Parts: sequence; structure tokens; C-alpha cells
Amino acid sequence: MMRSAGGLPPSLLQCEPLWATMSKACETWLKEALGFEMKAQIGARQLCNHEQAKLRIREKFGYICLPRGTGGLHGISLGASLAERFVARRLKEDLSHVEIAPPLFLRLMCDKPVRRLMSDLSRAVPAGLALPDDYMVADPAGLPEVFPEGPKLVAITFNLFGRGDVEPTARLDFYYDVESLTAHAERLDRAAAASVKPKPAIDKSNLIKSIRRSSVGLDAVLAKLPITVADCSRLKVGQVLPLTDADDGKLYLHAETLTGPVEIGEAELGNWKDRRAIKLTSPLLESFVQELSGA
Repeated sequence: MMRSAGGLPPSLLQCEPLWATMSKACETWLKEALGFEMKAQIGARQLCNHEQAKLRIREKFGYICLPRGTGGLHGISLGASLAERFVARRLKEDLSHVEIAPPLFLRLMCDKPVRRLMSDLSRAVPAGLALPDDYMVADPAGLPEVFPEGPKLVAITFNLFGRGDVEPTARLDFYYDVESLTAHAERLDRAAAASVKPKPAIDKSNLIKSIRRSSVGLDAVLAKLPITVADCSRLKVGQVLPLTDADDGKLYLHAETLTGPVEIGEAELGNWKDRRAIKLTSPLLESFVQELSGA
């Protein structure tokens, strides 16, 4: 099995439907169980051993799923700020009063909504066995063994943003059996591949006609140089600006498409019939060719 630099299989890291489903489940839970309108954005995903996972989950308000052996999701942790905000809203108290409340009180108040999140994720992301009706969420501090020996775990962070926030104000962490979650991601990929209809072949004669009639403009970009207005105001005539990202003679073709300007291919400088020209060195972006041909 191929693994990324962080130790996780690419089939897991690149499974966008999986992460989108988790994100949606978090946002629905935040709204329906806690009463918060927040955006959930995927953050860090890293493989961790049992000792690392134990330390991470005990640093926050952690909850372990019991009984063990269901696979999939083993635990959830949320930061103190999210727990305090929920309890303050639930009790209609000022946040400053809740911030000095005993951690055990906050934990007990959060037991029910965290159990709801555990159930929501179990249904939305069926990476393990279905949870029994009488399952529990337990404080890891009271368990002799926080996580069962054997399965490797992946710690997944979702950063939470309130309306208008540019920085996360809270977070959720999930602890999954990495093999079970990877198997689920691969099932999603296979289902998506099976549902994709074969793309129609592009008629080359029609494509040539479309190209000759097209008014789409192309930009040949050597390099991009980010520069501020303040830097521009200090430029002098004859000053040389180094293009550190420019490859010798390599150009990037950009075109205006229905979804905005995109890079459609690579090229290099050349000559044609004694005139300066550019020569394609890579196939054009397939979606651009299809858009141009009307396929």
C-alpha cells in the first residue's frame, strides 16, 4: 500500500467525498445539537500511535466510544472553548461564569451532544460496525486502556469558524482506525468511478473549426511576481526585478474559461517562419479542450 509522507495512504488523503461528508456532519451537528452556525474545515490528518493519541485526547474534553470492537471511530475530543460556549448557551449564562466552572461539570453537560455526534458520524461515515443502541461515551481518564491495542489510528482535526471569522475559534478531533477508514474511502472511490459515464470522443474536425472561430484569449506567462503597491511606488527606471520562479524559456499558458482564468498547458519560446512564436510542450487541459469543442 502506498503511503504519503505523513504515513497515510493517498487513497484516504485524496478522498474528497469522505472529507466533505465529515465536514457536513460536523456543521449539521453544530447547528442542531449546539445551536451554532459554524463552518467546519478539514485541518491536520496524521497517523499516531496509541500513546500519542492518548495524550492528545486527554488534553481536551475527550470521549471514548464503548463498547470497543466496533471499529471506525474510536474517540472524539473538543476544545474547552467549544464546551464552555455550548454550556453557556444551554444554561443562558454569561460565558465568564461558565469559564470558571469545574471541568467535570462541563464534561457532563457535553456528554449527550457528543454522543449525538458519535451517532451522526457512524451513520454518515460507516467505516466500522454499526453502533449498538446502548453504546456509551466515556471519559478516557477513567479507563485503564484508552485505545485498544492493535489498530493504527489517524487523528483528524476539523477547525471551526464562526460567521465572518478568518481564524478558527474552536476545533474537533476524531480518532479513527486508519485501516477501516481507508477501506471506506476506497469503497467511495470505486462507487464514484463506477458511476462516471464515459466521456464522448472529441471530433477533431469540429475542434479545429471551433479553434478557428474562437475568440478566447491566451496569456503566455513566464513567471508571476507578487508585489505590493508600496513596493511599486519605490521602483526606479532601469531597475531589474529578479524572477526567481521563472524556468529558462518555460511558459505557462492561461486562458479565460467559464469558471475563470486557468492554466491550460505549458509551452516554450521559439520561431516559426522567421517570427517569434510559442510551442506547446504539454497536452492542453482536457476540460478546456472539451469546453472549446462544445463536448
